[in-house]
Amino acid sequence: MVSQGKLDAAMVPEDKPEAAIAERHLARLRAARPSGGPALGYVCSYVPEEIPLAAGLHPIRLGARPGVTGLADGVLQSFACAFARALLDDLLGGSAEGLSAVVFAYTCDSLRAVFEIWRNRAPSGSRVHFLNLPCRLTGPGVREYTASEFRRLAEALSHLPGARAVTPERLAGASAALAAFDGVVRRLDDLRRRRPDLLPGSAFLAVSREALSLERETAVQLLDALAREIEMAAAQPPPSRPDRVRVVVSGGFLETEHVLRLIEESGAHVVGDDLCLGGRGRAGAGSLSGRGAPAGPVGSGPSERGGADSEDEAFLVLADRYLGRVNCPCKHPPEGRFEAVERLAAESGADGVVFLLQKFCDPHAFDFPDLRRRLESSGRPVLLLEVERGVVPEGQARTRLEAFIERLRGVRA
Repeated sequence: MVSQGKLDAAMVPEDKPEAAIAERHLARLRAARPSGGPALGYVCSYVPEEIPLAAGLHPIRLGARPGVTGLADGVLQSFACAFARALLDDLLGGSAEGLSAVVFAYTCDSLRAVFEIWRNRAPSGSRVHFLNLPCRLTGPGVREYTASEFRRLAEALSHLPGARAVTPERLAGASAALAAFDGVVRRLDDLRRRRPDLLPGSAFLAVSREALSLERETAVQLLDALAREIEMAAAQPPPSRPDRVRVVVSGGFLETEHVLRLIEESGAHVVGDDLCLGGRGRAGAGSLSGRGAPAGPVGSGPSERGGADSEDEAFLVLADRYLGRVNCPCKHPPEGRFEAVERLAAESGADGVVFLLQKFCDPHAFDFPDLRRRLESSGRPVLLLEVERGVVPEGQARTRLEAFIERLRGVRA
């Protein structure tokens, strides 16, 4: 499901063996296993993890494996993005076996098609839920409608075998668990930014992906151990590598760390990301770090009236959280996301930005021209790489990356 790819020797260049710290801890994350309780698979970071956690379910982010597809090719058009095809291929191949349900959130037409196909072809008795969230995040009624969709999801999950009713108190507990998880991820993100020699961007993505398959309390303990070891190693000054530039990557869901490793092998540190499974996927959900996010846990809103009113308040607070996060290109208006990427590039000291465009992904493609203009106007060149099935044509991409990095060195000089 979430666990894909491998942190191999290529992630630990000979000139920086300290990066092996992440490799050891990634092995520990892979060795950990959920308790075996009821689990729920979900697609898209707009599905609020607070709700399945409050319902007593273990949320597992469903991804897509790299490689060719087979079963999906007969039911989904070939111009759908590779992520959608691979996700459907995995579902048709049995990846949802053992899950109490699979929850989709509306993002793009390709993933809506995956939902429709899976709903019609899922084995008898399978539970499938569609979270019909708005595309436009501002305007009359958006907040109330989003809260009503979250309430509908909570009601549906409460009827699953082994689940329980979602109450404001349980939402508050789930919110606290996610805040702890996001807090340690932010610590690692800060270390990735300050000491990419110790925690490369490719290792950060691998660790983040693996942690999402675990129960959040277990993940917090393992990620905290990784953060503490890197913080101790960071007491030593970093090696002098003036030839290495700093870049931020932007894009959608990456099935593997292949592209990030290629960027690092070409002479750059990946010091920040605007990725679905990385920075953007965690910006606001649970951590309250998103643009306009509320300042308290779900379930602790201002209402003291009890009963249905306090429950209404809890879902409205949850709606504020997800509407206020750094938005996906599938959501409008885009200005908040553009500002967030610009701010990320500035705060991380990036020399440039690499835009990873999933082939056939229209929302990201529509965003790219305006985002590139804004970044380049601030003096940060942008390179576009088209990604399919989690990888790029290595020879061509390496040549383009090396030329881009030379350009960044020239701009820095």
